[in-house]
Amino acid sequence: MDPTPTTSLATQPPRANGPARLAYADFLRRINDDRATVESLNATLTTAVRALDPGPVRRAAVDILDFVDAERDWLRENPPAACYADAHASAGAMLDAYGAAADGFIAWAETGGGLAGFGALGTALDSAEAAGNTLTTFGKVLGATSCPR
Repeated sequence: MDPTPTTSLATQPPRANGPARLAYADFLRRINDDRATVESLNATLTTAVRALDPGPVRRAAVDILDFVDAERDWLRENPPAACYADAHASAGAMLDAYGAAADGFIAWAETGGGLAGFGALGTALDSAEAAGNTLTTFGKVLGATSCPR
């Protein structure tokens, strides 16, 4: 018979300091503040991809990666309270997927475009669709999240 696994406090993820509702409010504020930035980044990338112009696609994707890095840092520096840990983790997964899509577009841009890059473009577009799916999942997780008052 296997013993029941236990988790030590040393392996527990850090948790927010202070009242959970205030940490959650900061998390929601950050998400709301990022919305316009993401819309702008996506619009820039979409325009470049539609033009099939590798240079602007690469620049737009690098801007997305810079954003993703900054947001990952923010999440790491602002650990969640237990009441919104799932939403916090879902935000991290969304950032991972957004970064993977940006990496895919950089890979396409490095092919120089054209028929040589057709497969890489397909992969990048698939990654962008996956990122959209993680955004949808994040919205559902966030909608089901509440923290005590």
